[in-house]
Amino acid sequence: MTYNKNEHHGETKDEGAAIFDLTCTGDDGECFIIEVQRGKQGNFKQRAVFYTSRLITEQAPKGRRSEWAYDVKEVYLIALLEDFTLDAMGDDRYLHDICLSERETGKVFYDGLGYIFIELVNFVKTEDEAETDLERWLYVLKNMSSMDKVSIYTRKPIFEKLFNVAEYANLTKEETAVGSFNTVKN
Repeated sequence: MTYNKNEHHGETKDEGAAIFDLTCTGDDGECFIIEVQRGKQGNFKQRAVFYTSRLITEQAPKGRRSEWAYDVKEVYLIALLEDFTLDAMGDDRYLHDICLSERETGKVFYDGLGYIFIELVNFVKTEDEAETDLERWLYVLKNMSSMDKVSIYTRKPIFEKLFNVAEYANLTKEETAVGSFNTVKN
């Protein structure tokens, strides 16, 4: 996975830029937008469609369109919604995996454009109930601020690294300066 720029300018100088939290490219050229929303956002679904559309249109080469032949790489948006839901979903599920489908039959029309919305407010599993890695990640992300130690379920290097980063991010300016001095000194 390759991490990409997060600011994407419009076609003209008058068209505003779209700034994503994180964009990545997978091994097969597929594009991922990762968004973290802490509070309710107006027109969030519309913004998600706009963001993915921006990554699709940026794939078109300037000129030589016939050689390209609309070989569009997949584009996916993963949105972690902390304190709100997508109201219109009408249920209490925490994971919504959305693609383009035929309305009447539900048959997938195109699976190269997808949206995953994770509503943390609807994730209510306890630490003991979290069975999959995704559920463990969601548990940690939702409860990290109240956790004082790494639990047995999350004793994996990736979770320990996450806790170390979070711990560092919560240090004061003075504590980070002392930590940097101690690291250099030792």
